[in-house]
Amino acid sequence: MTEMYTETQLDTLREVANIGSGTASTALARLLGRPVDISVPHAELLGLAAGVAALGERGALTGVLVRVAGDVPAIVLAVVTDAERARLCDLLGAGGCPDLASSALSEAGYILACHYLGSLEKLTGLALEPLTPELVTDQPPGALGAAVVERLGGADVALFIDTQLAVEGDPCGLSFLFVPGADAAAALLTGLGVA
Repeated sequence: MTEMYTETQLDTLREVANIGSGTASTALARLLGRPVDISVPHAELLGLAAGVAALGERGALTGVLVRVAGDVPAIVLAVVTDAERARLCDLLGAGGCPDLASSALSEAGYILACHYLGSLEKLTGLALEPLTPELVTDQPPGALGAAVVERLGGADVALFIDTQLAVEGDPCGLSFLFVPGADAAAALLTGLGVA
């Protein structure tokens, strides 16, 4: 899948992923009111199936799925495991109530997606409008991938970003998938000046 891109293009997309995930982690720190340390994000441009499979070693997953309208139809998916979900709910002050926890996770995922997309907008000049978030809980990776394809229609590649976060020194892993629609990766590269 990545053979259609030059190494310069791939490096550019990885750098954009790093900037976007760094901005998102800063937003998480503000939301939690606690210091959040972020590792250097690992970013890969993968086929969608491979991108979802990269999440598959962690068991059941919860995803906050945010569809993107505008110049580049896409999906942003923030993913956590069950253990990470419980930790995030506790940090958000919503650990004791399932309905409140779902609402808090959806809102947190939406805020992260908005900041991530905001970075992409600034770098590319493209209009990227996040739509209403959708919480998809307790899903195996294959089902989560199917949900992405169903909502996007068709997707060739996923920009898979694996980021390790530590909230006040306590690890709290979080992964992002940025899934561009048909021809969207090319539009991003054009906006970045490396088409």
